[in-house]
Amino acid sequence: MKNDWKATVAILGARKHYAVPAVLAAHGYLERFYTDWYTFKSGWAGQIRSLLHYLPIKTFRRISTRSNTSLPDQLVKAFPFLGLSYALSLRMNGGEAVRERVYVRYGRKFGEAVGDSGFGGSDLVYGMNTASVELFQNAVQFNVKCVLEQCSAPYSIYDQLLLEEYSLWPNWALDETPHRNLHLSDREKQEWNLSQLIVCGSQFVLDGLELQGVPREKCIMIPSAVDLNNHPNKVNETRHIHSKLRVLFLGSISVMKGIQYVYKALRQLENSSIETRAAGGIMVNRQALTKMEEHIQFLGHVPRADVRNLLRWADVLVLPSISEGSALVTYEALASGVPVITTPNSGSPVQDGVTGFIVPNRNAEAIAERLEQLAQNPELRREMSINARKYAEEHLSWDAYATRLIAALESVLD
Repeated sequence: MKNDWKATVAILGARKHYAVPAVLAAHGYLERFYTDWYTFKSGWAGQIRSLLHYLPIKTFRRISTRSNTSLPDQLVKAFPFLGLSYALSLRMNGGEAVRERVYVRYGRKFGEAVGDSGFGGSDLVYGMNTASVELFQNAVQFNVKCVLEQCSAPYSIYDQLLLEEYSLWPNWALDETPHRNLHLSDREKQEWNLSQLIVCGSQFVLDGLELQGVPREKCIMIPSAVDLNNHPNKVNETRHIHSKLRVLFLGSISVMKGIQYVYKALRQLENSSIETRAAGGIMVNRQALTKMEEHIQFLGHVPRADVRNLLRWADVLVLPSISEGSALVTYEALASGVPVITTPNSGSPVQDGVTGFIVPNRNAEAIAERLEQLAQNPELRREMSINARKYAEEHLSWDAYATRLIAALESVLD
């Protein structure tokens, strides 16, 4: 294997805040990074970024923050008109069926745009699931190796879990009937066949791929990472030992994130010494939300700066997800010294009984038990808080992630 290999990275959206291209750029391996919308640090693009931030449409304000200070501008090529059109299309009403069509259409457009722009001197191309079919089809024509990151459980598994959840909790979701993402599932299967390596963020994703018949030797698990500097350590912050247990839920308020099991657990406890806040876009109907408001304060979507403040406020993060890839918010919580109660399906790096608790999927009783345990034991909360931050420092840093990722990519080139 040559030591001066180069990689092209293509990401539709802002997956993991552009961690992969940033890591490769820092180590001299990035040939080019392609994305849809990107706010450059200088020039006319920087001026547009400032303008977008003050526009009244949330979509514009959100994409105005898409940048990474570790990425040199000259290595980034964006397709801004495609990005704006994509972002606005996702705002259309019509439910999951419309969203699937948008994902497929723009995944195809993005892959074709990258292919037309070329791979330069790249030895491999790195893409994300459902947005890499055309990208990989172009790459193989130039003998460029293909590496896929499977960011979530395969859609066939997600769809089955969604169907079950709709049956268990009827009349909760905004969509009256669950949608099967057959077109996205088909794109994933094509990507699995075209790739030489599939990167999975968690054991849950890895197991899902094996269930779909993907060879185990084609996959590697690489947990994500978190910027420790962006999440100050709250371990040394102390409050009165008799104060309420502060419970935080971060993520879309939806049945697939498991908000209904948090509600059910709190209703079982009826514990006045527990205070719960939930931050995220509302994706349940008004009737369900009204029920939950008796036990949970809903904050709606919050800016990323406020997420850090909420983690500083919280004693524990609860995320009983039904299906995830590797929930980034669990990494952020551990880095902030916040223990996590979650499920195996969240794909988190939580160590059961050490940095938090892993509870069975769809088990409100187990959540209630662990919340009560933490509410009654301030010393356990503090111990887990210390363990959480320590684990993040030792295992979830960007340096650790870079070592694992680069080694995996070099194995493809051997």
